[in-house]
Amino acid sequence: MVDHVQEASRKAPRKAPPAPRLPVVGGGPRDGDGRSRLAERGPYTVRVGTDTRFVRLRRRFAAATAILVTVCLGWYLCYLYLTAYARDFMSIQVLGDINVALLFGIGQFATTLVFAWAFARYAERCIDPLADEIHAESDRSAARNGRVVQP
Repeated sequence: MVDHVQEASRKAPRKAPPAPRLPVVGGGPRDGDGRSRLAERGPYTVRVGTDTRFVRLRRRFAAATAILVTVCLGWYLCYLYLTAYARDFMSIQVLGDINVALLFGIGQFATTLVFAWAFARYAERCIDPLADEIHAESDRSAARNGRVVQP
């Protein structure tokens, strides 16, 4: 048994198989509309993923989401830190038994609704039209290629 293990360790290491060649997404020569000509021949998802409109759609959504999450989280953390470390400020009576802490707590709900409304409005104006345009183009492309498109 020991001889077999020693003999196996003396053998030259095997070469790893070559890595599979993947298509270059977004690389290569480009047409007038900014699409990669390599993507036109590739799978359907590669063609859509390299479309400049789709990239713009993803960036708009990511930017809006990042800003919204940052603002919401910052506002909530501000409320938490003020509640934990600024007790004198948060206990200031504003009107009767209503203090600053209660107003900030209710403000969390109100601003959440305002942020959701603002994002829906932004999506309606900037994201949805672009998504509809890409969807319509992909339906036309699928119809041209003879694929059945399910609603």
